[in-house]
Amino acid sequence: MHVALIGALLLNACSPEVAPPQTPAQFFPPEPSSAALYALPPPVESQEDAELDAVERSATPGGRAVLQAARAMIVSGVVVKGSCWDFASAVYKKAQTTSERKAKQKTVFRGNRNGPYASPAILQPGDWLFILHDDGVEHSTIFVRWYDPAQHLAVVANYIGGQREVPGDYRVMDVSQIYNVTRLD
Repeated sequence: MHVALIGALLLNACSPEVAPPQTPAQFFPPEPSSAALYALPPPVESQEDAELDAVERSATPGGRAVLQAARAMIVSGVVVKGSCWDFASAVYKKAQTTSERKAKQKTVFRGNRNGPYASPAILQPGDWLFILHDDGVEHSTIFVRWYDPAQHLAVVANYIGGQREVPGDYRVMDVSQIYNVTRLD
């Protein structure tokens, strides 16, 4: 201990710009008062979070349960390895088990891949859509809100499928060829 103390004294003697040793109080700042704790600013919410909150508030009870289930799975990074249908089905199952009442799925529109296609005007947040991509590939996704209704572009809760080990996400997708719409009532 004496060697360390002598070394510190020599170091301080050789270089005047070195600050004097700090006291323990300088290492540990005082505890904030309870008033200071309550004065902290609220957490910053992203634009996407604010939009999702607004859509959830305006949705039907069944739609709200679906959107909240999808968001919880996406935010927590839940992987539903399988197809896009498996992801949408898992979201609906979670929504049915967490909703305040026993919600049931109902088919709002049924067509087939060759048409007729549903009018985009019937869509509500939380609807499970069966669509065709431009290349004729079938896809399941969950409608969140319109991005550009004139172009049939929607924000959807989506899983790419193909047995990939990735969580779902939100993306903008063309939903002009909707051949089936399922809704949680």
